Amino acid sequence: IRIYTDKKGNKIEIFQIKNIIEKGINIFATIGVNEHNIDLKINNLDLGVEFIALSNKSFNQNSNIDSKIPDILTTCSSCIKNSKYKCYPGAIFLDVIEYFYPNTDMKHILFTNLLPYMKDLKTLYLEDKVISWLLAVPISEEEYKYSLQHSIEELEILLEKHQVDIANLDRKSVI
Repeated sequence: IRIYTDKKGNKIEIFQIKNIIEKGINIFATIGVNEHNIDLKINNLDLGVEFIALSNKSFNQNSNIDSKIPDILTTCSSCIKNSKYKCYPGAIFLDVIEYFYPNTDMKHILFTNLLPYMKDLKTLYLEDKVISWLLAVPISEEEYKYSLQHSIEELEILLEKHQVDIANLDRKSVI
């Protein structure tokens, strides 16, 4: 576990698990984002979220990608804490990748439900809060525009149809 700090001095804990699915695939997850109010409720309980992101070092060997993912997740956390963004499956945080990783088609983060193989990460039902895990999926400007013209669901179907590697920040847009 490491603590990351954004430009405003906000701190977020992020843990990394290396080579979790296969060699080169790393998982990053936040700890503490759920403490920030997103003004959403489930069964009259406040909803909190934590983020998960994947990196694939085999695609990103020249870019030290593992140092970029925590910065991107920290920025997403700051969007909730400082700018009061709401975060839920289907929310898109704009321009959170480009600052840290400008030479890629991927610019934004789409938050989605977890993938089937992540089923062990359960939503936590606490006495005063529900904490849900959301997967941070990098998307391009073209994919973002597609979601506006069609829907988030249609974008997710398109990404799945093209078997997009969500761990690859260097991937090309499917549009």
